[in-house]
Amino acid sequence: MKKINSRIKAGLFLLAIIFAVLSVAFRGFPRNIVFSLTERIAVPVNRFFLGLSVYTKALINVKQLAGENAKLSEENRLLLGKVSESDRLKRENDLLRSQLNLTGSEDRKLLLAEVVSYDKSPISSAIILNKGSNDGVKKSMTVVVESGVLAGVVREVYDDSCLVFLVDDSRVRISVRGLASQVVGYARGDFQKGLRLELIGKNEQISVGETLVTSGLDALPSSLTVGKITSAESSNGDLFQNISAEPLYSKKIGAEMFIILK
Repeated sequence: MKKINSRIKAGLFLLAIIFAVLSVAFRGFPRNIVFSLTERIAVPVNRFFLGLSVYTKALINVKQLAGENAKLSEENRLLLGKVSESDRLKRENDLLRSQLNLTGSEDRKLLLAEVVSYDKSPISSAIILNKGSNDGVKKSMTVVVESGVLAGVVREVYDDSCLVFLVDDSRVRISVRGLASQVVGYARGDFQKGLRLELIGKNEQISVGETLVTSGLDALPSSLTVGKITSAESSNGDLFQNISAEPLYSKKIGAEMFIILK
């Protein structure tokens, strides 16, 4: 922009010199001839510099408009970001509020976490969540999904993430009870059947379709829904029943879960 203004000034200075030279050179000529010659030179020059001035002003206006548009676009982007963040926080608060009501205890502190990866194979049933020790997560903490359904247990904790073994992983063993029968036993993950119940006596009355919940006799909170019994069999020589159950977390697993911090 400074270069353009310098050029205009230089042109005007040159025009002034031309007029001065012509005035001296044609001092003895009749005035009408001098005026005619200078007019023929001055008119095109004036038109040129007038057009250059108009172009310069238009260029300045275009740059100003471009700057204003860029500023408005940035303000709009920041505003949309704030709206999106506000919506996310509201959704998280609604989820946490509903979850606290359903887990049966107002003293429980829940942490909303997102599923980063999901490993489901014949030898593993695990997920990685995007919350870790920096968020207060510790090993053996309980992980639940919607409606207070037990999903798994924190196995390893890192700075900003954690590894969770899901309830149908064979490395997970939890204390459960039948919601109707109040029969207590252990549920171990089974990659084929989902859950396999252990130490349920042969004479215990437990039925197919009965809901299983956590008993609270181990490190897990009590009354979290675990699954439903799908089969119950026993043989004459067996001391314990052969019972299988379907974990309910698999029907509710999504992109978000809750870690019970206390």
